[in-house]
Amino acid sequence: MNVVDRNFATRTGEILADNPVGAASYARLQSQGTNVVFVNDPEMASMGTFDPNANEVTVNMALHSSPDEAASTIVHEATHQNGFFNGIPQNTQYTEYQAFRNESLFQNGVRPTLDERMNIWNDVQQLYPDLPQGKYPFGGQQ
Repeated sequence: MNVVDRNFATRTGEILADNPVGAASYARLQSQGTNVVFVNDPEMASMGTFDPNANEVTVNMALHSSPDEAASTIVHEATHQNGFFNGIPQNTQYTEYQAFRNESLFQNGVRPTLDERMNIWNDVQQLYPDLPQGKYPFGGQQ
């Protein structure tokens, strides 16, 4: 990793440590022995991934414009990691919703309002139309 990416990654860690949601997310990664790897790969399509087979979170620095954004991606991927270790199948619109909802909590310091959560759900359905829905986050059936 080059010096810019190394400094970016270091600042990302500081941001996580200074935020209660970020610190809890990173602590969950550590408690499960999950490696966090920073790469700079313009060919990689996503900002981050959780690979349950390798027990590894990868953060693609090429797609992040700030350490805050990279920290938010770690919170997102830690949500997937936590769900996986709790036996919740990942790769559904619902689990993406949970991850984006946690990013909102991390970024804003408060739980998203019902309207904000509905917007997150609608955004997830637009971003991931090919994923199965999984649970509906607002009770009942959609």
